[in-house]
Amino acid sequence: MNWLCDKCGTENRGIIQVCLHCFQSRSAEAKEVMPVEGNADAGQGMTWPCVPSTRFGFRWITEHFSRGAKFGQWAYFFWMFFQLILLLGLAIRIVSLLRLPPRTNLNSLGDVALAFGGIVVAPLLETLLFQSLFCAIGRGLKLGFWAQVILVWIPFFLVHFGEGTGTAWCVGLVGGFFFSLTYVTKRAESLGRAYWMTVALHALNNSCALGLMLAVRHHWF
Repeated sequence: MNWLCDKCGTENRGIIQVCLHCFQSRSAEAKEVMPVEGNADAGQGMTWPCVPSTRFGFRWITEHFSRGAKFGQWAYFFWMFFQLILLLGLAIRIVSLLRLPPRTNLNSLGDVALAFGGIVVAPLLETLLFQSLFCAIGRGLKLGFWAQVILVWIPFFLVHFGEGTGTAWCVGLVGGFFFSLTYVTKRAESLGRAYWMTVALHALNNSCALGLMLAVRHHWF
């Protein structure tokens, strides 16, 4: 989806409406607080109307993910997956250091049921019940981009919190953020693309996790 920056007129692409030309050419001059719509200081200093949510400290995050939104579909998918795996690895390390209780409700499932449920059923149902439903609510309420991401993210996190603190931090917090961000970003292009890319990202993530789980269960290493 292409749009024109109303500050410099540069044509941009993507739902996260951040003009990279503005960031690159004016970052050295920008003030710590950049006025946005509804800000009491909107009439003072430099304004970047193409930059959303700067008053909440999302400037760097918004710029970072706006770059990825310009990639092709497959490049965007693996770019998000790479970041997801890196942050999940960090979250797992923190969970192990804090000795948070692991998830145990999957131990009773057989290998086939565990793989089918984690790689097929969970991504299909959870994307529908969480990302699709709550993103539709956010769009209906005409919420901004990051408000939609947070609205989609919180229910996913809370549901996984009931499966154990460690699971909540890894799957709910880290995984939920990337699933929500992917869905809301791609929803601006099409409903089908948002749904299936989020399902694929969720399934690939679960495949890696279940592979490690089965390896430990059967003492493969």
